[in-house]
Amino acid sequence: MSQNLSAFIQPGRVHRQIYTDPAIFELELERIFGVAWIYVGHESQVKNPGDYFRTFIGRKPVVLVRDAGGAIRVIHNQCAHRGSLVVANMVERGATATPDEAKSISDYLAANFGN
Repeated sequence: MSQNLSAFIQPGRVHRQIYTDPAIFELELERIFGVAWIYVGHESQVKNPGDYFRTFIGRKPVVLVRDAGGAIRVIHNQCAHRGSLVVANMVERGATATPDEAKSISDYLAANFGN
């Protein structure tokens, strides 16, 4: 894959290969998702303590959560010790954690981030 992508972009047009080529996606992961700030969500999507949603930054699973103190956190949705997902179930954006899920997320944040 040529690293010069300008041939795929013209005024008012972008070649579909920009969206479908796996090599271009790998370049995006390297040049964008690995080095820049990425918009994950808006505070209105986690209005109350315990509200959260799962999403991805590139291939990395993350959870946006409002903790018990009201702070918004984004955590890598994978336990550093065992590799399992911190929040395993798929939920709609803006879902509220069950009491057990909220405790699990809260315990994980406290153990790993001092919150």
